[in-house]
Amino acid sequence: MIKLYEREKEIHNNVRKEEPGKKRIFKPVKFSSFIVTPKLLVAILIVFFVGLGFFYLYRELSIFISNPRLAIMDPLDNFSIESKTVKVEGVTEKDAKLFINDQPIIVDENGKFSEVLVLQLGLNKITVKAINRFEKESTKIITGEAKFENITEEVNTEEQNQDQLQEKAEVDAEENKVKIEVYGDTKPALIIISADDAEIFRGTISPGETKNFEAKNKISISADKGKYVGVKLNGKDL
Repeated sequence: MIKLYEREKEIHNNVRKEEPGKKRIFKPVKFSSFIVTPKLLVAILIVFFVGLGFFYLYRELSIFISNPRLAIMDPLDNFSIESKTVKVEGVTEKDAKLFINDQPIIVDENGKFSEVLVLQLGLNKITVKAINRFEKESTKIITGEAKFENITEEVNTEEQNQDQLQEKAEVDAEENKVKIEVYGDTKPALIIISADDAEIFRGTISPGETKNFEAKNKISISADKGKYVGVKLNGKDL
């Protein structure tokens, strides 16, 4: 009986993959005490939305107390140029109102702006101002010198006589000129005017503003927002 017992015990231990005489130790399974309940979900949502509200208030307060961003990319301060025009480029806040030398300028959806200005001979000052929706403003002043040639022709008596003859011919041709009136509607728009295949104007036309142009044969009008630009030809609204 003892031999049978030992043999059965050895078989039993081999089946359980245990060494003979070694007691098997069972390790308890540990479960997390963290349980997601509806109350916990509601608390997390409340904390999230309260934090989001504080973040929004902080952002709006920062915008309210700070001036709008304004950076001029071109031209640089103290520029020198041998041209009658200069292109002013920069970036500001997309919802800001922008003015260059007190003239309203269009800002695109990324806050970028670009405007071509006509310079005077010598020293020029360009003032760029941005105003956000809280009426906070930032101003940049750029100075530069234009060195284009200003040619003054001396007219003698003989040339004056020729000019008088030309004046008469010009008066006769005046009636055949193409004359138009361009006016702004409800929003500012960028317009480009070409007379006889030569560009004569590039700039912004504001609501209620009117500009007159003429050409010998042909006038071409381009606008970035055509529905805000009106044109009259000989008093007839086109």
